[in-house]
Amino acid sequence: TIDDNSAIQKLETYFPSKERAVLPTKLGNTIASFEHYSNTRYGIDAIALWPRLIPVLQDTKYIEFISHQKAVFDFMLNMMYTVFVVGLELSYLSIYLGQFFYFLPYLFITFLLTFVFYEGAVNGAVSWGICVKVAFDIFRWDLWNKLHLKPLSKEDGDTVSVFSKEIERWTKVSKLIACNARTDFDEFYYDKSD
Repeated sequence: TIDDNSAIQKLETYFPSKERAVLPTKLGNTIASFEHYSNTRYGIDAIALWPRLIPVLQDTKYIEFISHQKAVFDFMLNMMYTVFVVGLELSYLSIYLGQFFYFLPYLFITFLLTFVFYEGAVNGAVSWGICVKVAFDIFRWDLWNKLHLKPLSKEDGDTVSVFSKEIERWTKVSKLIACNARTDFDEFYYDKSD
């Protein structure tokens, strides 16, 4: 139903896929959710393979869109921190100077603006996360080719089994890169014309 799909979408947007990866803040969980997305969907370790995906994204100019979304997130996060620190300093200064009348308004405005910018940072992280998810959805085959992985053949079976083999291959590649697990890895092809 529509309500179930909406709940699943919120869960995938604001929480990581594994319970043990849940963090104490909404912002941390939102970022963790898109860090885990590629692993949940395709068996791709995003931390290990993201640096290898960046040249592909630069070739397609998609990296500029991701950078823009990341800049919005960074701006909101920096504003939240700046407002919080300056607001606390003003509150302390009002007490230090004996102007107690200004203390509560400064404190109230500080926490209000900090909350507003925090929510902005969460929304910025959601937009940034969508861009990262799209990068793995659309450009993983370009990365596949750049890494010179063996192609999946139609003889492997129906679409479901081919997708299962893709996940298996990405999992092996991720382990190779992240953990240097070289045993039984024969997934590369070498073409003398390259």
